[in-house]
Amino acid sequence: MSVINVLHVIETLEPGGAEGLLVHILKNLDRNRFSPKVVCLFNQMALKTELDKAGIPVFCIHMKSPYGWWNAIISLYKLIKREKANIVHTHLFFANIYGRIAARMAGVRTIFTTLHNPDYTYEDSGRLTYKIRKIIDRYSGRICNTDFVAVSNFVKKDFEKQLGFKNIKVLYNCIEPSIFRPMSKDEANCKRLELGFKEDDIVLINIGRLHPQKGQLCLIEAFKLLNKSAENCKLIILGKGHMEPELKRKVEEYNLGDRVIFLKDRADVPSILVACNIFVFPSIYEGFGIYIKLCLM
Repeated sequence: MSVINVLHVIETLEPGGAEGLLVHILKNLDRNRFSPKVVCLFNQMALKTELDKAGIPVFCIHMKSPYGWWNAIISLYKLIKREKANIVHTHLFFANIYGRIAARMAGVRTIFTTLHNPDYTYEDSGRLTYKIRKIIDRYSGRICNTDFVAVSNFVKKDFEKQLGFKNIKVLYNCIEPSIFRPMSKDEANCKRLELGFKEDDIVLINIGRLHPQKGQLCLIEAFKLLNKSAENCKLIILGKGHMEPELKRKVEEYNLGDRVIFLKDRADVPSILVACNIFVFPSIYEGFGIYIKLCLM
């Protein structure tokens, strides 16, 4: 049996749900059957090191703007032809559009897109740009794709309703349970001290990109009320995103500056989780949150 060349196209390899999921899946792929490669649109590749260690080639087409569509499609087309991809698998909006069109131009017979989020039911801004985005996604998907993979039935129904996609299979998000090893009480206490918490503090943690979808503004509002009756409560907000300045302003407005800690990218998320008391995830909507899955295990 010949090895199948699979080229994954994604916007970046910065720490995030879709990006981390892709890295985890590729590291555990059967290399006797599949030869995976990854191409990023933008030169943001913090997770590239993990793929390098696993021997998975990573390419980048170095886009300066997400709207440089012609150069992106041509660059991807050349890469797909050069790497002789049998399957092209795309992730996230701009990678979906440019990757699927380039793959179709290159004559690839099997083109997949993973649908990570219910993008259209909850993100209708009413703007012309949103309507154009939806039209491009709908028709490029219908014309180019052979199949779609949704991370939950909820996401599947969203794309069936909003874009009319038919050939959607459901494959739930996975995690790597081995990295969430048990920790002793002493180890957990050391991590709490490292983060600046006392032994009797009640520490809440939220993990996710700083985006309206994730509900961190609601979380800060709720935490303000909680602190009126529980002064030993502390909150960690772990993630990056464009809402960081707004969230920090809200924390200062409520005089919570000494009780809310903002952490960005961390390599020690499993140990931080063990060191905290309560995981809080006030997301407005989700496809199938990876950390939700972790808490259900």
